[in-house]
Amino acid sequence: MAAGVAVCAIAAAGTPVLAAPAPAAAAAPAASSPDWTATPLPLPTGAMQNTFQPLAISCSSATSCYGGGGYRDSRFNLQPALLTWTGTDWTAAQAPLPTDASPIQLATVASVSCPSAASCFAGGKYRANPGDNQGMLLTLSGGTWTAATAPLPANADPNPDAAVNGMSCRSANWCTAVGQYDSANVQYGLLLRWSDQEWTATAAPVAAGSEVITLSAVSCPSVARCFAVGYQLDALDNQQPVMLTWWRKQWSVVNIALPPDAATNPEAVLGGVSCPAVRRCIAAGSYIDSAGNTEGVLLSWSGKTWTAQTAPLPANAGANPWALLNAVSCPTRSRCTVGGTYEDASSTPFGLILNRTGTTWTAIEAPASAYNLTGVSCPSTPSCFAVSWGIGQPVLLTGP
Repeated sequence: MAAGVAVCAIAAAGTPVLAAPAPAAAAAPAASSPDWTATPLPLPTGAMQNTFQPLAISCSSATSCYGGGGYRDSRFNLQPALLTWTGTDWTAAQAPLPTDASPIQLATVASVSCPSAASCFAGGKYRANPGDNQGMLLTLSGGTWTAATAPLPANADPNPDAAVNGMSCRSANWCTAVGQYDSANVQYGLLLRWSDQEWTATAAPVAAGSEVITLSAVSCPSVARCFAVGYQLDALDNQQPVMLTWWRKQWSVVNIALPPDAATNPEAVLGGVSCPAVRRCIAAGSYIDSAGNTEGVLLSWSGKTWTAQTAPLPANAGANPWALLNAVSCPTRSRCTVGGTYEDASSTPFGLILNRTGTTWTAIEAPASAYNLTGVSCPSTPSCFAVSWGIGQPVLLTGP
């Protein structure tokens, strides 16, 4: 699959929030796959211990990756972070901010897409003077990252509470990003397009009866076709999954269904999507079933229809597994990797890895130091990278 198609999604509930760390010690885990290894990621200079949490990763090859996240500095400002992999070493640094950034900061890098080792795009959010929360766009060119405020539709509020949550970039000249912004204090989906060296913004279409929409991730297998996912509130304020498609030069709403055991208010969200071909996509997220359990959901696109299934889980999952699927990467039509988290019967969180070969999904527990996979990128069939929140320090996972 082309590097620009590989999409690493962010934490599923729209704008990422740095959560409290997992317990310092975990219960005895079920066996995890020996094919996946975990190593601590470096911290940006000035990061307070146990505050750096990665949110996204994109690898154009096995020797070139970029990631993003956020961390607290000594003044407890939330600062944006960038990760870099050159094939031998990982480095972490504070990301640049737009020129109007406030000294009191609330910034993260939540999405990354790199069509090549020399070209990369990233998105997130930051606080501008005099305190407006704006979307942020980062561009890597000539080895240097630059930051700019994300454009917004004309109806955006003065303080739009905007964020860029997902990206899919096929080349240095063509990119799509998604997120959300406020208009008249109502949240709308944000669609951004990079073409002719310029970003343009449009409001996402809204399904009939819906009130609020947040877009979490996007994948574009071609310049003519994209799928974007997230969540929306219906007329009864039930949180439902949302999917949009770019086709025939316009965005439209796609009708999708959850598994048949979904609750009336499933509190559903789709956190990731990856399309290795125009007629092959996988989307992933979570929903609440009729028994009140939080389950993972997997949706498959055949080129004509989307079908949904409850995600499998490792044997040690609790009766209510609190499963969240955050990120998807499919290097080929028959291979996919999904990352997330789940809990055992004692409410201990574990990292979750789902692998798809052909039409079969298998679930494994991530190495013990990783408890919530937030980004996955598989630049080729035998090579996958993932980032995870970890116990004491963020974690990089490498696997088949």
